[in-house]
Amino acid sequence: MLSPRDLALGGVEIPPVDKEEVRQFWLKMQELQQEHPSEGVGFDLRLFQGSLHCDPLAVYARATLLLSLTLDGEISDAIYERAAEYPLPEGVRSFQPEVFLAGL
Repeated sequence: MLSPRDLALGGVEIPPVDKEEVRQFWLKMQELQQEHPSEGVGFDLRLFQGSLHCDPLAVYARATLLLSLTLDGEISDAIYERAAEYPLPEGVRSFQPEVFLAGL
């Protein structure tokens, strides 16, 4: 299981997760942002531990990759699947948006 320190420092592989968990997490983040548009939104990842079958920090890291992309409209299954499985051997610093999008 990843630790917050792993995400902060990088250099640690973020394991693949289930695309449905990326979708659920992403949609929850979007819902919270719509409910509080002018505020920063924070949440306790431990709240997701019971509902996620994968490592909550891995799901969080992979869902937040989508924030760095310019996506118009609804996100397709292919994007959620790519986010769930995209290789991240050195953590989020391994993310290359152009390579991510080219693989769709």
